[in-house]
Amino acid sequence: MTNIPSNVFTVDDRGNTLAIPTVRFLNTTSSGLVKNDNGTIHGVIVNSHTSGTIKFSNGTTAVNDIMGTYTFPSGSQVIDFGAGITCSTGIFVTIGGTANVTILFN
Repeated sequence: MTNIPSNVFTVDDRGNTLAIPTVRFLNTTSSGLVKNDNGTIHGVIVNSHTSGTIKFSNGTTAVNDIMGTYTFPSGSQVIDFGAGITCSTGIFVTIGGTANVTILFN
């Protein structure tokens, strides 16, 4: 995993200083624990797949699903969760088929 510096700031068009939140990423091809405490899922980059699927769970195991199983359309893509999906007890990802994905979270 790689951290992007959290001390990055920007100024909006009104002159307000805004902090850009820390976003980490995890590249994976298998199911497993992404984070073992509360956090937010910001998106997924689908690098490649063959009949790939993904499902996220709120917790440290594959229970307490927070979304149904999503089947990737053909090709690479970026899935943006907008403001993010908040998890209170951990983030667990279940990968189906063959997929290489990068999960964006904090």
